[in-house]
Amino acid sequence: DLPFAIYVLSGLLGWNFFSYIVNAGALSVQESSHLIKKIYFPKSILPLSKIIVAAVELGVSFLLLIPLMLYYGQALSWRVVFFPLVMFFNAICALTLVFWVSALAYKKRDLFHLLPYIVYFGIWITPVFFTREFFPESLRFLMQYNPVANVVELWRWVLFPDVAFSWIYVFNFVIILLLCLSGMYFFNRRENQFSDFA
Repeated sequence: DLPFAIYVLSGLLGWNFFSYIVNAGALSVQESSHLIKKIYFPKSILPLSKIIVAAVELGVSFLLLIPLMLYYGQALSWRVVFFPLVMFFNAICALTLVFWVSALAYKKRDLFHLLPYIVYFGIWITPVFFTREFFPESLRFLMQYNPVANVVELWRWVLFPDVAFSWIYVFNFVIILLLCLSGMYFFNRRENQFSDFA
């Protein structure tokens, strides 16, 4: 029952945060090759630093959403207190992809050029512009087990009082957290080899 403009902008909060971290974070090792060759530092700092810039963009988008909500008479939910938790879930979804792709593809730079296209395609299996009911019944599991779709729906749950919560969000959060931690471990194990290919 949300106005379409509010529905789309609330979906773009999570999607833009995710896509910026993925696109900027995956290329951060190559962009900092001059530093990697000169000094030693934990390379995981490079993709993690992209969260700060993405968070600023997220804050600006959120500030743009508030007057739109006032215009449409849409109340802000008390669940906005969970904003940091949803933001954390959003960030680890992106970092999971960044750590695994960076660790596996550091020798094959061409693979990094494919990543923006994969991310671009991902928006069409994520309910940013449409609801999960848009998909046929047989394909709705894509929404349920797509962690970024869960994040987008969680942003709406945080912001709007009439959006329902699903326990699948918690299940996906645990899975993504484990994948992110294992990806970070794998990334850190290979970081000493990055300077040879930077």
